[in-house]
Amino acid sequence: MEKHSFKNYLKERLGKKSFVAILIGYILFCLFSAIIWCIAFNAKKLFISLAFIVAIPLIFIAEYAIGIHMNEFLTSMVILIMIGTILGFCFNLYITLPWLDTVMHALSGMLFSGIGFSFAEKFFGKPKTGKLFYGCLVFAICFSFSASLCWEFYEYISTVLTNKDMMADTIVTEIHSGLLSGIHAEALQLNGITKTVIHYENGQSYVINGYLDIGLIDTMSDLIICTIGTAIYSIIAVLCHTKHPRINELLTPEVVFCDEEQAFDSLR
Repeated sequence: MEKHSFKNYLKERLGKKSFVAILIGYILFCLFSAIIWCIAFNAKKLFISLAFIVAIPLIFIAEYAIGIHMNEFLTSMVILIMIGTILGFCFNLYITLPWLDTVMHALSGMLFSGIGFSFAEKFFGKPKTGKLFYGCLVFAICFSFSASLCWEFYEYISTVLTNKDMMADTIVTEIHSGLLSGIHAEALQLNGITKTVIHYENGQSYVINGYLDIGLIDTMSDLIICTIGTAIYSIIAVLCHTKHPRINELLTPEVVFCDEEQAFDSLR
């Protein structure tokens, strides 16, 4: 597929009524969320709701500049992830529906893998041989791992620098600690923990029904779930490579080949 001007690219992207309907539904959802938080005088969540609308043209610009073209299915997946993020963060669904975060990370693993495969095609060309296909797949897996790892870095840095809880805590009832035992190879096991009392400033205390894990379980769970999403993409890609290539095309952005300078010049 050859790259056209950015104007023609937008016409092509917005030429399908079904795709436009998805975008309109998403924008209306963001506006509805923004109205709710405007009425509630919550400036932060209002800003987030509006910022996710701006994400759509930014995605189009990034797509065009990089030279990949996501189909309706992948674009819908991106929109679903953004809706899930708004629901989870602004409407507290990450707490009331714990599985929502799991779904978001699994979908992200699949999406990152597809984008990574497209980048490999961009660098090495479309895989016409099995050897090149598996090389692109390895690149896609590494790209997905790197993207998920960078996200966890972002969560940790944001938590440390802004004093916000980006890394969800978990209440556990047992711990195994080499630090508490004094011998690294022999962890002290504390099972059936029912209560932890935290004493903090001005003589105040806080009681937890168990023991608090401050983000490690959440971080590792997110990485594992993203890995599962990557594995699902990889298995589908291998099984469908020769017999059902249309399925792989559905899960992988189409690569647009052109002069790199032409892409950026047309945006100016």
